[in-house]
Amino acid sequence: MADSMAVRLSEAALAARRTAYAARTDAERDRVRRVNEYAIWCVERGMWDEARIHLEQAARRDSLAASLHNNLGIIYERLGQRDDARIRYQTAADLNPGRPLYRANLKRLRAALEAPLIVLPDSLAAQELLLPPSRGEHRPDVGAMPEESRR
Repeated sequence: MADSMAVRLSEAALAARRTAYAARTDAERDRVRRVNEYAIWCVERGMWDEARIHLEQAARRDSLAASLHNNLGIIYERLGQRDDARIRYQTAADLNPGRPLYRANLKRLRAALEAPLIVLPDSLAAQELLLPPSRGEHRPDVGAMPEESRR
């Protein structure tokens, strides 16, 4: 990620950003709210890249909006870009330390990154993928017609 959020800010710089964020206008706050609402609308419809594009544009325009960074972190995490997600969660938590959700997202992602990855041997993985589950005589995939209509 080639944006300024990749660099960890000093406490003084963070304090200045928090002060600037608190002084924002209602119009600026409303713009952030609308972008977040649109991103949620996109996510609910499986349009993850569309949500990402709008959140990235909004975060470039308003780098002080913690909610934009947090939601962008969610999108990045979903898209498998975990390092970018971690940076965004950290930025959101730094900008708005009073919002426990932002710290929780960061903590959850860090735990996932530190968890050992369990890798099955290739032969076991292939068996898991290639063998259909045993169903015995039960065939749930064959019609759902009631018993009396089959006669």
